[in-house]
Amino acid sequence: MAGRSLNVGIAFFFVFFIFTANEAFYFELTTDKLIVKNYLLPFVNIKYNISEITGIELAGTNYRATADAALKIYHDDKNSMGFRAASLDLKTWQAFVNNLNERKIPVTVSASRLIDKIGTEE
Repeated sequence: MAGRSLNVGIAFFFVFFIFTANEAFYFELTTDKLIVKNYLLPFVNIKYNISEITGIELAGTNYRATADAALKIYHDDKNSMGFRAASLDLKTWQAFVNNLNERKIPVTVSASRLIDKIGTEE
């Protein structure tokens, strides 16, 4: 009986960790790359060449998400999964969008939590 309780506890922890890690992304901009990282999964290090990015979307998330938006990266006729960043507040999202605008990367905001709060260049 104790073994089953332990297995249920481990399964619960694993599921909780996966859901939490799904919203633990953050982004770095270098001179030529946009890097996606995850602070709970340090081996996640996805790099996109700035020159290949055709657009960025701050897409909506489901109602259970704590993140305000999911970042989608459009490149080479493809789009990435939505990277949720629960740790980013409104001011940080705006600074990130401003940096993307400076690099002439088009940004669209479709996330209902940010749509009237984030300014983008048209």
